[in-house]
Amino acid sequence: MNIDNNTIKEWAVQWPKGPLTKAAYDICAADPDVIVLAADLAKALGVDSAEAFEGQYYNVGIAEQNMMGIACGLALEGKTPVATSFTPFLTLRACEQIRTSVCYMDLNVKMIGSNAGVRGGKAGTSHYGLEDISVMRSFPNMVVLSPCDGLSLYKSILAMMEHKGPAYVRVAGVPEMRIIYDKDYDFVIGKAIRLVEGADVAILATGPMVAKAQDAMEILKDKGIKPTLYDFQTIKPLDTEVVREVSNNYKLVVTIEENTIIGGFGSAVAEEMAQYGGGAKLRILGLQDKFMKIGSYEAQLRKCGLMPDQIAAVIDEALA
Repeated sequence: MNIDNNTIKEWAVQWPKGPLTKAAYDICAADPDVIVLAADLAKALGVDSAEAFEGQYYNVGIAEQNMMGIACGLALEGKTPVATSFTPFLTLRACEQIRTSVCYMDLNVKMIGSNAGVRGGKAGTSHYGLEDISVMRSFPNMVVLSPCDGLSLYKSILAMMEHKGPAYVRVAGVPEMRIIYDKDYDFVIGKAIRLVEGADVAILATGPMVAKAQDAMEILKDKGIKPTLYDFQTIKPLDTEVVREVSNNYKLVVTIEENTIIGGFGSAVAEEMAQYGGGAKLRILGLQDKFMKIGSYEAQLRKCGLMPDQIAAVIDEALA
């Protein structure tokens, strides 16, 4: 792989279409058995680049349940289907098919869900992906990946394709994303990445919340607080080694996600800490247990306490 800095910068302002366009093209070019499926949203996601390969791209229309059935049939015939749509339509409308047909049979079906979290903005609740982590991580055999920027999104898709079995990449965030990784790195499924080493508090963030955590750390720096920051690019399988380590070595652990706090990433960390962790306190930050009214992306995050100043205030208060 050769992704230059200019491409990484372009992806930051073409999120997620830039990296998705290249990823869809590259995985089709690398393997003629890869087949990209779209539910009438290929251009919105950027995966219509797969059209360049005859017989490797099909738009099935607004029929996500049927799309998952097609994906299962292709997988049973030795193909590698990649089903794509907006997150709520992919993971909720086709939930039964994913559970019973994909996961129960442990088929090699790949899924990419865009517009996770509250990216849907003024489109409203029907377009918000508020609970996909909670749903998808509950299924046996499922891998759940949560990239935070353009390069990590591209690499998560390549890692997903190498994995044998069901896998899901969730894509959240705004049209312009901060660059977290400005050069190549190893994306290993099941491994978190430590971005900053500090003391007292460990922040475990996933997806776009990695950038929000970085901003919160700048605020905390003025208070003499220097947290450790981990990017959990994999939700499932969870990096339990890191969870146990921070639980034993820090006073406070804070999880941040753009998913409901019920059953999401923070819940996965809490489950591990409750059984095998040390004496650290835990604070789970995420979308609240309620339906979100229509509003801008930033306004929705503020309602849920996910803006940098709000994150910093929670950490400051918990450490006081």
